[in-house]
Amino acid sequence: MKKEVGSLQHLHVSPTEGNVALYKPVTGIGLVGDGVNTYPFLVDGDSGTCADSGTLVFDPALQIDLGEEYFVEGVKLVFAPTCAVSISGHGCYYKHTTVHVGNDRHHPDHDECVHLQNIPGESRGEIVLHYSPGPVRGRYVTLKKEEDMVRAIYLCELQVFGEPVQKGQSSGFLQVNENGDNVAFNKLVSGINLVGDGKDTYQLLVDGNTQTCADSGSLVVGPAFTVDLGGEYLIEAVKLTYASTCETSMTGYGCYFHTTVIEVSGGDISPEVKDCSHLEEDEGVEAKGEAYLGCTPGPMVGRYVTIRKETTSGRAIYLCELKVIGMFLKPSKE
Repeated sequence: MKKEVGSLQHLHVSPTEGNVALYKPVTGIGLVGDGVNTYPFLVDGDSGTCADSGTLVFDPALQIDLGEEYFVEGVKLVFAPTCAVSISGHGCYYKHTTVHVGNDRHHPDHDECVHLQNIPGESRGEIVLHYSPGPVRGRYVTLKKEEDMVRAIYLCELQVFGEPVQKGQSSGFLQVNENGDNVAFNKLVSGINLVGDGKDTYQLLVDGNTQTCADSGSLVVGPAFTVDLGGEYLIEAVKLTYASTCETSMTGYGCYFHTTVIEVSGGDISPEVKDCSHLEEDEGVEAKGEAYLGCTPGPMVGRYVTIRKETTSGRAIYLCELKVIGMFLKPSKE
């Protein structure tokens, strides 16, 4: 999903400091290679030297490898004062240009991106773009021109601002932690693909009491609970509280979460189903305690939060609490 050009309202670092792309490796995608010796100029910190993609090609791209995952809040582009010294002479036109951030270096089009507004002529000076509604998670930053004609890239600097991702860390955009407001508290819970023999327990998933547990009931394929938040929210993370034992569940098998996904969906802003997070519990091991799962690559907009076991054999869900951490955006039209 493409993001719009915006201000620095969510950029926590100065646009002149904290460039995490400085001196990182730069490679070309879909390029002839006649400008390869200039690629490092994109990240050398010197706005007087410029990277040149070389000969005109379709969909030229330059990609920076940050070396590890970052929460990228924004990027700064420093344009060349003239294209006269570039190989093609046409690399300063940035209509239909995107900056992608993600972990798939070979398919950057699948990643979150921010795009420049249509610029009919040569670009001058510099521009700062931020990812909205929040930081985007990824290792690779790819600048790409997406047009139906051959193009080139001539750019003096691509600066990237963000912070390294710590294991298990969420985006931090909402400035709340795992003890933040639970926007799922006492909201309506429904079952998907369930027999219904545990229906009376569904609301225990959001009652705020970690000692009472929701039980999906009989073993089924693909069991799921969905929480209707009642409106659209910017969702950053979920917190799961597991049962201390499965002995009191109907099946005795609801505490295994090795193939489980958290989904966000619904609403007018972003109605499609999005994967917020996946559980990585070992198969055959009962989940204990709590798990705090941040949505990746960043906060997601939606009305419904679903926990689903993606299995081809009969499974159940036995879970004491599903806490959703987020911020209200708008009421639903429904």
